[in-house]
Amino acid sequence: MPQRSLHVTYAASDRNRIPDLLTEGACLLADLHDRGVIDGLGERVQVRRQGGYCGLDGWLMLLVYFASGACCGVKGFWTTLGRHAGRLAALAGRSGLPSPSALSRLLEHVEYDLLRPVAGWLLAGVAEIDAVLQHPATRTYDALGQDWHVFDIDPTVTTLRQRALPEGDDLPEPLRRAEQTGAPGYSGRKRGDIQFRRVTVQHAGSGAWVHAHLSPGNGEGVVDLGRALDAIVETCRRLEHPLSRVLGRLDGEHGNVPCITTFRE
Repeated sequence: MPQRSLHVTYAASDRNRIPDLLTEGACLLADLHDRGVIDGLGERVQVRRQGGYCGLDGWLMLLVYFASGACCGVKGFWTTLGRHAGRLAALAGRSGLPSPSALSRLLEHVEYDLLRPVAGWLLAGVAEIDAVLQHPATRTYDALGQDWHVFDIDPTVTTLRQRALPEGDDLPEPLRRAEQTGAPGYSGRKRGDIQFRRVTVQHAGSGAWVHAHLSPGNGEGVVDLGRALDAIVETCRRLEHPLSRVLGRLDGEHGNVPCITTFRE
């Protein structure tokens, strides 16, 4: 019978190598640093607190987390990131990234009125989408050859189910963080105790997001629409594109006189 031999070689994995899960986040951090965006982020993303990580560090941590596409929470994600957090932070010129507990404490001090004005810049300025929006391929053309910008406004309600919180004389006062963004409201077929409404505006020709904000409960109706339209007007102002050739696509919820009036105004 023929004789065969099998040679097996084994090398231990390099523990210092950044996992594939973190490569996209690492590239984003390096790109932001190379384009000089980090300083602008530090000036705009502000969280008023004494000591600890600042708003910029929390924003960078969340950027790496969402860029990874991880199917777990921040705590589970930290088991992969923790060992490499220092090196990833160095790509952005920072000394470290906040751990899940540090990030939780940081988010407790977030003030929505302080950060909401910079949301548009975070979506458009950081990503530098204007150059893309100005390309002819991202516009819609009518039968006369005139170019139009089309925006989709699509609010979505998300419900949250609240767990019972432990109570006792030796325990601190219970705090539900969801109450800062959620409120009771009509949830339809969705089951939940509280809910929030997410209003987003997307440029149809490019897929770029130009606006996003949250409202508690079922939202604020015309106020939410007004914020979305303000973002569209600001985008067209930067692009020097006339509002007379802009289309906004919405569902039937907005087919009423107050919303039509908001469009006209």
